[in-house]
Amino acid sequence: MFDIGFWELAIIGIVALLVVGPERLPGLIRTVGYWLGKIKEMAGSVKSDLRQELDKVEDLQEKLREQEEILNRHNILSKDSLSISTKSEAQVQPVVEQIKSADPLLPDEKRSSIEDDVVVQQKNSVNEKTG
Repeated sequence: MFDIGFWELAIIGIVALLVVGPERLPGLIRTVGYWLGKIKEMAGSVKSDLRQELDKVEDLQEKLREQEEILNRHNILSKDSLSISTKSEAQVQPVVEQIKSADPLLPDEKRSSIEDDVVVQQKNSVNEKTG
């Protein structure tokens, strides 16, 4: 971190000896060592906390990817079932037209009931295919 060599430490020691004096220098060194230890301990604690938070973020990103995959699969299935449903409706329409043209004397209520039955049967068969 800091690029301090032997000579720089020697100069700092000599200046500290001159400023503080030989009686209080050992106490000063002990106090500086204590605080440096506390700073290193705090830095280690911060590093481990950051690692834990980054692990949580990675886990959340993985869960997000899984959910996106599930959503994409669901969208693909929805598009497939929509295309099947559209095809089914295209297949049902000629049958409905045949029913209408086959018996023009049928009452309108009966015709709509038959049409509804055909559409329901067709949708049930589509659901069975997709489900």
